[in-house]
Amino acid sequence: MKARALFWQLHLWLGALSCLGLLLWAGSGLLHPIMARAQPQPAQRSAPVQRIDLQHALPLAAALQQQGIAHIAQVQLAHIGGQSYYRVALPQQAQAQYLQINSGAALAAGDAQYAEQLARHYTGLARTPVRSLRLVTQFDADYLPINKLLPVWRVEFAQDDGLRAYIDTSQARLAALSDHRQAVLMRVFRIGHNWAFLDAAPKLQISLMTALLACLLFSALSGLYFYWRLAPSAQQRLRQRPLTRWHRRLGLVVSVMLLMAVGSGAYHLLHGWQAVRTAPTALPPPAFAPFSPAEMTEHSWMG
Repeated sequence: MKARALFWQLHLWLGALSCLGLLLWAGSGLLHPIMARAQPQPAQRSAPVQRIDLQHALPLAAALQQQGIAHIAQVQLAHIGGQSYYRVALPQQAQAQYLQINSGAALAAGDAQYAEQLARHYTGLARTPVRSLRLVTQFDADYLPINKLLPVWRVEFAQDDGLRAYIDTSQARLAALSDHRQAVLMRVFRIGHNWAFLDAAPKLQISLMTALLACLLFSALSGLYFYWRLAPSAQQRLRQRPLTRWHRRLGLVVSVMLLMAVGSGAYHLLHGWQAVRTAPTALPPPAFAPFSPAEMTEHSWMG
């Protein structure tokens, strides 16, 4: 009898304790539709069409030799300010170099110029001044690991809403679009969903989340146990106690839902922790093996 009473007390106290975390997770879940509606929408969703005339282009190998570039990691074509360029990514360097395809001349701050041009294309802000432009080589609170792409350029426009576009110049694509409102909502979401207030102590963060999931699991299983154990006397015992009767009815549904939530939460906690441990926080190595201009034939740049 004493064991059952202790079991009942644990059900009550651990259930109450787990409600705090459950409210945080449920509240952050309710933010999803709000964040979706508040998310800034790009004016264009596809990369700009580039029409580049290669008829009088200097061979790539010659342009690289002219600039004294011995090894490269990746080459693309880019159209910036009415001029066409070879976009040359160098090994272990965050910023690419831009060589004019007819003369081989290098464009100063070409990667930044290309990022701004792409940001204006995706946002539709052709004349709005740029407040700041910087290269992002690691994830932070505004540009989260969920965006996956590094390095990117952060282009913030001089608007009251603080609109900023994150641009991946290597593929001429928009990595993310945010503003002050979206940043606040994301911060609140991460507090409730990821417990971002414990980011500085990841082991404590994971431990507390695991303990809370254990409390939720115990509450669900003990609730199902008491539902079954007290079923024979439920009708007579709860005849004059409508609130307790509704607690019993709704508790059955909630317990089943809690078991599902604990299972999915444990899965995400495990895989999320592994992803955090393995995710790059800084500039990753180049995706392509470096090669030298000497390895190219006269016309390989046209391939």
